Amino acid sequence: RNSRDSEWQKKIDVDESINLGEILDPHLVGALLKAYVREMPQPVLPCETFSQLENAYKAVEGLLGRGPLSADQLGPFVTILLQLPEPNRVFAQRLFSYLHDVQCASDENLMTAANLGIVFGQYLLRRGGDADAMADPGAAMADLKTQTGVVRVLAEFWPVLASELPAVPPSCTDGDHHRRRHRRRRRRRRRSDYIWRLRV
Repeated sequence: RNSRDSEWQKKIDVDESINLGEILDPHLVGALLKAYVREMPQPVLPCETFSQLENAYKAVEGLLGRGPLSADQLGPFVTILLQLPEPNRVFAQRLFSYLHDVQCASDENLMTAANLGIVFGQYLLRRGGDADAMADPGAAMADLKTQTGVVRVLAEFWPVLASELPAVPPSCTDGDHHRRRHRRRRRRRRRSDYIWRLRV
């Protein structure tokens, strides 16, 4: 990570208010987002949802690239997202809304939904289990396919999924933000305590 990335990352780590609109380099925004989700102690899509997401992906895998998927076809993904803890779900909603916007500009940025799956998949979901099972190369490759595929589906068809989910709460006002910040200074911070603060 270069010094510029580190400077902005430190602002996030010390709970400093971040306005990504101040960053003119889109590559820096992407680097910060990738670093943020990579360093979270638990993935946004919890390990216990991996098998469900894997099955949901396999059900639509053969349909990818053939046109839009319907709400019925994406129903299993909606069910899983609705079961997430609220902080995870809200963060996922903001994140995949952003990733959808990125892939919509793939003619310019080359970041298709499939490429976003490659970049972010391994950080947003992973299978739980013992180290020996995860060390199996065959199993690891199968899991990587699921990870990239799930993120591709969520990014590519997010508007359809979002229409079936509760509305995302509005961003906190400045006053609310400072009150929350003051309370959090009274206890030890954990990254998972403020995943909602990265506004994408």
